Order: sequence, then structure tokens, then C-alpha cells
Amino acid sequence: MGDEARSARIEANRNVLRKRVRQAGYIWARDFANMQPLVSIEEYFAEGVNEEAFETECIPRFGIAAFARLLTEIRERPDVSDVVIEMDDDFETGWPRHDYIFIATSRDAPEVTAWFGEIAPDAIFSVGTTHGFVKARSIRIQDINLAEGYRAWALRWHSDWSRKCEAIWSRLKEAIPRLLVTLERAGMTAVAKRYPATVMDDLIKLSDHASFEAIQWAGYPGGATIPFPADDLVIGDLAEWPRLQLGYRCNAISGAIVPDWPEHLHVIASAGADPFCIDDLTDEIFFARHGMSSWSFEKVADDLAQFIDVIERWVSFYVVDKGENILNEDFEVEASTLAEIRAKVLADLDEGSQAAFIRALGV
Repeated sequence: MGDEARSARIEANRNVLRKRVRQAGYIWARDFANMQPLVSIEEYFAEGVNEEAFETECIPRFGIAAFARLLTEIRERPDVSDVVIEMDDDFETGWPRHDYIFIATSRDAPEVTAWFGEIAPDAIFSVGTTHGFVKARSIRIQDINLAEGYRAWALRWHSDWSRKCEAIWSRLKEAIPRLLVTLERAGMTAVAKRYPATVMDDLIKLSDHASFEAIQWAGYPGGATIPFPADDLVIGDLAEWPRLQLGYRCNAISGAIVPDWPEHLHVIASAGADPFCIDDLTDEIFFARHGMSSWSFEKVADDLAQFIDVIERWVSFYVVDKGENILNEDFEVEASTLAEIRAKVLADLDEGSQAAFIRALGV
């Protein structure tokens, strides 16, 4: 009964907050920058808040009630004149999440950040009446009790999804240009495609994979063909994502997921009919041979960025340095050449992934 009563109080609080968001033209007041209300700590946490209110996991781990107490303690400091919470858009479902927390204080950013200890914000910046951030978001700076000589700091905690996307993007934005430069050296052409948001949004919905969000920022060499000794590797064009899955993850006629195919694997490339897949759960890249009695997947890279880096080094070694000629007169690869491949192309892969990648090369 206690849990039911608490749930009812939380739901009542949610409805109050959603009503507040709907007031005064907050919803869709502008094309993309909604007029979002600033509420007090007491208003936001009035009867409790559930975990949907926080995009990041660190605050629920710290404790929602403990976080509310911490904000209250900060507001009570003699060098702080206000703490208010900006609520995000009114969703059909879920909680009206906090977006930014504003603190009016005489202290600078490092000191404000330090107040939060283990749950320090990911971003903090000063805002004022003429600040572009304030104008773009239609924030009513007058709703913040800003004492004379004080500044308002905007604090944000990134979602765990955003952190993951940024980590992948930071590596892809270096790996993809390297690959394109090496392909050009090899006399081949490819571009870092920028896909329309509609395409990427559909992919994210289908696969729930942070790599696709990162690709939206970094670009992707979709459609590039990479010479392999046996069958060339074709990196799939993400605009043709559903077609890439046919005959592998999905039945080519009905489109239904094939029963013996791991649902969390999505095809991103193929060499001949052998698929390379990205794993929704782990980010890892897997390879499998077709034509077997069942699919047997082997890990060839820890993530998409590592996979692209390996492909770049392979093009440099196989096409630029070796002129696509690594077979002896018996059409075999010498042990010394295999050792070169391991050292120059596959060095950052674990031993199992090295062996799997060599099998994928068809040598």
C-alpha cells in the first residue's frame, strides 16, 4: 500500500509539472526552442520524482532524494541567491525531464562544479540577459533571483546515450578521414556520407545503437568497396539499411527476423555473401561465413571505429604497399606475409579477433 500511495503521489506531481509546461505557450512557442518554465526545487521534487526524469544514470545512482537535498543545501549557501530547474518539453509519455539547472552565485565555474562532488555536471557555462543561449531557448532570465554582482550558471548532465555517442564520434571523426585519405592514395574514391536525419532517426529506432547517432556527426563511407584477396568487402550504404539485412537477419521474402539469427546483430558490410555485423548490445563487430548449417559468428573488432581503422591499415598494406599481390606461385600466403599482416594491420586486435579477421580476408 505504501508503494501504491507513493506512486500515486509521484503521478500527481508529474501531472502538475506537465500542466506547468503547457502553460503560457511553453509548448512549441517557437520552432525548435520551446519556452520552457523554470521551477523551484520544491516544485520539481514536490511529491517525488521517478527515474524517467533523469537522462543520466549517475543521479538515480546517487539517489533522487539525496540530489534534491544537495540542491537545497547549495541554494542555502550565503554565496547563492537562487537555484531553479528548467523543465524539458511535455512528452505524451514519460516525465517532463529537467534540462538545465540554473544557479545564481558569486562563485566561478570550478567552485560550482566542485559542490556536486561525484556527480559533477558534464557542462557548465555562464548566462546573462543577452546571452545567445538564453535568447535561443526563450529562457526568462527574470525568473532567476539574480543578486547584484552574481552570475547565473547553466548546468547540464549529459545522458548516458549522449556520452556513448560522443565517445564513438570522437574516434570515428579521426578514423573515417584516415580511411578516405588512404583510399585516395590507393587510387580509390569514397566519401564520408552525411545521411538525412530521417534515415538516421529510422536506424536509431530500429537498432537503438549509439554508433548511428555518432555517424550522423562524423559521416560514413557507405558504399565503399575494399579489395580483399578473395571477395571484396562492400561497406553497406546506410540509406539501404533494410536491404542489407535481407537474406541474413531478415527473411528475403517476408522480412521477418530469421529464427536462428541473433536479433541484436545488424549487417553493416559483406564480403561476397559473408556478413559483417554490429552488435547492439556490445558495439563489437562480428563476421560469419555463409553456407554453413548454422551461423557461427566471430568477433573481428571491438567497435566500429576499430573496424574502420583496421580496414584503413589493410588498404595501406594490401593495395598501396603490395599492389594487391600477396599470394605466392601456389596461390597461398607465406607465413612471413601473415606475420606482416598481424604486425601492420591487426596489431591492436586481440589474438582471437586477429585469427577471425584473417579468415574473413580469405587468406
